Amino acid sequence: MTSSITKALRLATAAAVLAAATLSANAQTFDAGYIQTLDVTSTRGASQMHQIFNAGTGGSNPAITRVCIANYGNVGCAFTHTVRGINPLVAQPGSQSCANFSSNCRVAFGMFDGLEPAQANRAMVMNLSAFAGGTVSFIWQ
Repeated sequence: MTSSITKALRLATAAAVLAAATLSANAQTFDAGYIQTLDVTSTRGASQMHQIFNAGTGGSNPAITRVCIANYGNVGCAFTHTVRGINPLVAQPGSQSCANFSSNCRVAFGMFDGLEPAQANRAMVMNLSAFAGGTVSFIWQ
């Protein structure tokens, strides 16, 4: 399974790098591709989550940032938030969940590993303008 996850990460990163260049915005922007790996802990133990950005996937609409969570673990996982009108991102093992957010949002995400609250080694607060018009994917293993 690890080799399939590694292969999926390589393919996603390669696709992201080919997808687009840097966005221009007032806030920090990111080049397409791999951004970082986050260490996640809960009472279930430790895991990792890889953050990848694909530019230009919002249908060329800079007003939208798509956020996805892909679950490569063995229990469900979720991102919660307080943005009205958008459901939490909930992914069962082997699936993904995505939602479109306004690019002018600042979103604080809560995380669940199964039914247990989880915490990343970095704050899960995002200014979505840095990813305007693209997709930010979190690959949780």
